[in-house]
Amino acid sequence: MRKIAVIPGDGVGIEVTAEAVKVIEAVMERSGLDLELVQFDYGAEKYLDTGITLPSEQIEEFRQGYDAIFIGALGDPRIPDRFHVREILQNLRIKLDLFINYRPVKLQNAKYCPLKDKTPQDVNFAVLRENLEGPNPDIGGVFKSGTPDEEVIQQSIITLRGVRRICQNAFEFARRRGRKKVTICNCRNALHFETDLWTRVYEEVGKEYPEIEKDSTALEDLVRQMLRCPENFDVILTCNSFGDIIADLGAELQGGIGVAAEGNLNPGKISMYMPIHGPLTQLVGKNAANPLGAISAAAIMLENMGLDQETGWINNAVKYALDTDNTTRDFGGRLGTRQVGDFVADQIRKGAHS
Repeated sequence: MRKIAVIPGDGVGIEVTAEAVKVIEAVMERSGLDLELVQFDYGAEKYLDTGITLPSEQIEEFRQGYDAIFIGALGDPRIPDRFHVREILQNLRIKLDLFINYRPVKLQNAKYCPLKDKTPQDVNFAVLRENLEGPNPDIGGVFKSGTPDEEVIQQSIITLRGVRRICQNAFEFARRRGRKKVTICNCRNALHFETDLWTRVYEEVGKEYPEIEKDSTALEDLVRQMLRCPENFDVILTCNSFGDIIADLGAELQGGIGVAAEGNLNPGKISMYMPIHGPLTQLVGKNAANPLGAISAAAIMLENMGLDQETGWINNAVKYALDTDNTTRDFGGRLGTRQVGDFVADQIRKGAHS
């Protein structure tokens, strides 16, 4: 039996996680798949009540006894410095060595794309970003604070090991998925030393994949191309800092953050999955949050566990919900959070659109 740790978290994370679990249970009913979903209450309430964020021994238990971690959303206005968010997400990423952030960008229906005359064939690429390096929140400082001459230093750390393994995984991903091109995003003018390391390693690793086209594009040019001709991209490889910008723009191209999801991956080991939206506390209790991002995160999770058939069931049901306007209001539908979850789960149980 495979075990999945479920951390609903905060805000609407609790509500959308319930719908993702509903869909996973529908998959289990249809396929006979044996999964154990274990709920944990880490999040703002626990932190405010006990001061506990996520103990190191719990992370070790995840490492030893679980196959995946599913998180709904984290964040609470009562904790403005987001301390518990950093403690939970950063510690999971670092201690489980989740060095790949994987964001699939796939438009399901042209009516949701903000770009004119773009089709699902045009918006269909993946963003793979290095997930652990770059600007470090613990390295730097403030000098002359409170004076007109205040100075701030924030340092970035990039390692050869970190760059090499994300490059290797990007090319392997492209080969495995039949993708024809890997585009690396750089910023040579502003980040000379960092870009030099990334470029050297990218070119060196790329020689091992002669069938895959290579392309190097500056950040400003890449985002312009995403808005004009997203069909130019298959796999975008990028550093941690740029990846947030690129992947969030990609989410808008597929309709909005309500349907976008990500995997924080360590191939062959326990990994973590979540929708990309935040806690959206203004929607709590209103049955209004879009659960399709969380449901899509469940699909990424099953995909990474090697369950391709079950992944297809979820993706096809999500596409059908979007095609038929069985969505929440942010995507033009009239359903609530629970009703969208019910609709997707029902499609899976019926075996429709498989």
